[in-house]
Parts: sequence; structure tokens; C-alpha cells
Amino acid sequence: DIQPHAARRAAARLLDHAPNPAQAREQLLVALFEINSRSTSLQVFQGETLHYERDQDFGADGLIQGIMTQYGWSAQTAERRARAKALPEDYPDTVLAYFCDKAAGELGRALQFFLNSTAHNQVDRVLLAGWAAGLPGLIEAVRAQTGVVCALANPFDGMDRCELAAVDSDQPEHPGLAYLTACGLALRSFSP
Repeated sequence: DIQPHAARRAAARLLDHAPNPAQAREQLLVALFEINSRSTSLQVFQGETLHYERDQDFGADGLIQGIMTQYGWSAQTAERRARAKALPEDYPDTVLAYFCDKAAGELGRALQFFLNSTAHNQVDRVLLAGWAAGLPGLIEAVRAQTGVVCALANPFDGMDRCELAAVDSDQPEHPGLAYLTACGLALRSFSP
């Protein structure tokens, strides 16, 4: 399947910004989580070798459901207000904190399932992608749950961009996180 390969290609490029890029790309065992609306995919790879791949029924829609439940809004209103960041003051401490804890638990269980079903006993790095990956507190929650270095897999990091095409990286949920696969597909025409 081309989609997982494209996502891995874009994520592997991010390892070139590690302190020792050659070592990082070929030796680090990396867990890449793509948090989509209704599901999350996990790919564990080392260099060009895919060791494990699994989808699970957990996604960012859980955050929208939490907003709907907490504030009594429709799905459309909850999603619109979440994307516009027009949420009540108690949102970070209630809905967002709960979602980040739940997401970290789900990702931690998925990673533990990989470790229990293979000869590996740890991964070296966790990368998070998808529109919900940049939610405030999620990286810290995943790091605390897994005990592994965790970073965002923004495929535009390290790329030159014109001002008109620049992604606003000041926003925690900046859209670059949702373009990992698209970036990997575009990279097919370039040498690694």
C-alpha cells in the first residue's frame, strides 16, 4: 500500500534533523502514529524496514465527542468551534486534558502490543502526525505514558517555503501535521 510507505518516507526525512542524521535514519527504531478522525495507525520502522503496522479504532473524533458531551453542542458546532479555537475557558482542564490522557493511554497500549508481539523491547522515538497530534499537552502525555522521546512529525519542518505557502507553526494544531502522507507522495520525485 502506497499510503503507509509515503508517510514513512516523509517521517524518515525528519530524522535527518537529529543530532546524528545517518545514525538516526538507519538505526533508530521509530514508532509513527497518525491520529486520524476515526482511527489511528501505528507503523514501526527502522531505516527502510517496516517492522510492524496496525490500525486501531481510536481517533480525533473522540475530542469532538467530548466537546459535544461537555457543552451540549451539535457535532458541526463542536468541530467548527474546535477548529476556530473558540472554546469555553474550562476546555483545556476538562475536555482537552481528558482526551490527551485517553489518547496517550491508547497509543501506549498499541506500542506495548507491538513490543509484546515482537523481539523488540523498546522503540527509540515516537513521532505523532495527524491534525490532533499538535494538541497542547498530547506530546507530554504520550512521553509520560511511553517513557520514549516524542516529537511532532510535521513534514514541512526543515523545508524552505514562500511566505504565502507557509504553515502557521505557532498554532498547536497547525495543518502541516495532517499532510505527512501527501508530503511523502511528493517526495517520490526526489532522491533521498
